[in-house]
Amino acid sequence: MVDAASGEILGLAGQELFYRQPVPKDENSYQKRQRSRESEVWGRVVELVGPPAEGVRFVHVFDRGADNLDVFCHRRAQRTDWVIRAAKLHRVVEEADAEQVGERDGAQRRSLRAMLMKQPLSGTYELSVHATKDHEARTARMQIRFARDHSSPQATDEISARHRLRRADAIGRRNARGRSAERSSTPAPF
Repeated sequence: MVDAASGEILGLAGQELFYRQPVPKDENSYQKRQRSRESEVWGRVVELVGPPAEGVRFVHVFDRGADNLDVFCHRRAQRTDWVIRAAKLHRVVEEADAEQVGERDGAQRRSLRAMLMKQPLSGTYELSVHATKDHEARTARMQIRFARDHSSPQATDEISARHRLRRADAIGRRNARGRSAERSSTPAPF
């Protein structure tokens, strides 16, 4: 946490250590879905930090691992702001003009990549990329662009509910042996 007035670093608001467990070789798809996912950590940290007090602003800074709907919904529920290094640039987003913020009917839908490319270039930097077995080492020139999130709380809540229902439905379609099972429409918890 940083004091907004002085810029002094006060400490860490919250953290959760996550140890990646080796995946069993004979794991089936049902067992894989039951395993804790690394992406769930971000939502739990947002909940751990909680909402800001009146007149206080929390800004969570995320890496690409937090680029998922569950985190967005946790963040919205806790009334916090965020900065994220986007991972899913193909995602369709609603882009609103200044007069249209909050009006979903006036928003244009486009990929996150297309929306970001319309934004002014805020800066650049070079990143050294190490060699892999398939690629030589190189230096990548990175561009920094950003845009404001104009999604309404109502829209996020509607998307979240549909996402939970779809996820529960997909889990309910197959049982542990891979055979069709009865469909479920019970919302899955975060």
